[in-house]
Amino acid sequence: MKTQRVDLGELLKSNEKDFFRSTGFTKIKATKKIKKGKEESSEERYYEFEIRAVGSHPLLKEFNEKFPEPKAKIIREMLNHKTGESLKDSGIALSEIGSFPEFKWTNVHDQTDEVYLEEVKKRNEKLQMLWIMIAFSREEEYGIEKIDEFEKNLENLGLTSNQLNKIGADIKKLDFFTEEE
Repeated sequence: MKTQRVDLGELLKSNEKDFFRSTGFTKIKATKKIKKGKEESSEERYYEFEIRAVGSHPLLKEFNEKFPEPKAKIIREMLNHKTGESLKDSGIALSEIGSFPEFKWTNVHDQTDEVYLEEVKKRNEKLQMLWIMIAFSREEEYGIEKIDEFEKNLENLGLTSNQLNKIGADIKKLDFFTEEE
């Protein structure tokens, strides 16, 4: 695709709205069982939906205020202040630590804690549902208070986790730029 050069100053003067707003389509596959008499077969069907980028939608800010990112608990760990290596990863015994002054006790966030990881996973799943809700312009109908209801309605339509992840990835691609494009 050819890059277009624009004058941002002129765009700002024109008060044009949504010049950079990204819109597009997402496509998913659903396999349907087809029965003809006693014979059964399957047929792949493809469905396309219009989507829009979620950008800096006000609901995202509201979501982040209502559901802040979980905080990992703080633990004390002996770390090498030059390399960041932990004492247990270094293979040095605690009884030998006096010979290694670069190791010091440090407070670190335990991002391996299972409770923390589960909280992060649940929050990210809710956030992805909100992205999809905004991308399909359903935020007025559902909003933050009804994310679970929105998800349930998508599940009732038969959308799978893989399909929802594909939709989420396509939403992200709408305005995510890489040099390879």
